[in-house]
Amino acid sequence: MTRNSFTASWKGSLRLGIALLLAALPPIASAEVWAPLAPEISDAELEQRLAFSAARLNSQQRSVKYWRNGWTGFYSLSSSGQAVAALAADDTDSQVYWGLAR
Repeated sequence: MTRNSFTASWKGSLRLGIALLLAALPPIASAEVWAPLAPEISDAELEQRLAFSAARLNSQQRSVKYWRNGWTGFYSLSSSGQAVAALAADDTDSQVYWGLAR
């Protein structure tokens, strides 16, 4: 992969991302129209829902901690491995791929 094709690919991806973002804006803006249609709930029901949510969150703390620590560890190890591979790249193509080309 040459530097020019890498730059062209990057610019094309950026343009696609901007186009998708702009395409999503009208539905986001029109969401305000539906807000008044939300049902009114009493304070007692709101308190009951909040208590239920708090109880469920508290009961799952251990599982969430394991999941979070597992993914954080996996991501840290993966990032470290990618950094080592990038710094060990000895040819120009690999340096462009890892974003280290000057």
